[in-house]
Amino acid sequence: MVRKADEDSRFAPRRRAPRSISETMQPQPVEGERTRQLTARVPESLHAEIRQYVAKRDISVQEFVRSAVTNALRNDEPS
Repeated sequence: MVRKADEDSRFAPRRRAPRSISETMQPQPVEGERTRQLTARVPESLHAEIRQYVAKRDISVQEFVRSAVTNALRNDEPS
């Protein structure tokens, strides 16, 4: 069965604004580097907040999580 994409569907194509300088600096896998899937359970309220955040910025949850994790690792000072 093939699903038809509509405006409210998660299968609808994403509309992208031109990339800003900060967005182009987001971490991306190195050419040829394999990626791994990461699954995390979060409260429904946090999930809703994340969805609103990414929708306003027209980015994917994956882009947001990759950026947030990278920034946390880069900015963490060892104790």
